[in-house]
Amino acid sequence: MKKIFIENLKGYMEVYNHVERVVITKIDGRKNYLVVFFTTKSRQEFIPLNEIRLCYLVNIDTMEEYFRYTK
Repeated sequence: MKKIFIENLKGYMEVYNHVERVVITKIDGRKNYLVVFFTTKSRQEFIPLNEIRLCYLVNIDTMEEYFRYTK
């Protein structure tokens, strides 16, 4: 099972379970967003990158890291 850990600028950590993949993309041609895709195909989260200090995607079973973003 993959989890993504996201620390915002205030220092709070959010954890999302059952993550399939993440993508950084521009929305409306001006702001970069982290898009989190979940294993349930209908669910996605859009998080502005300017609100993220640190995030990483980890497979909890193997402790393998797939993605990391730091500001």
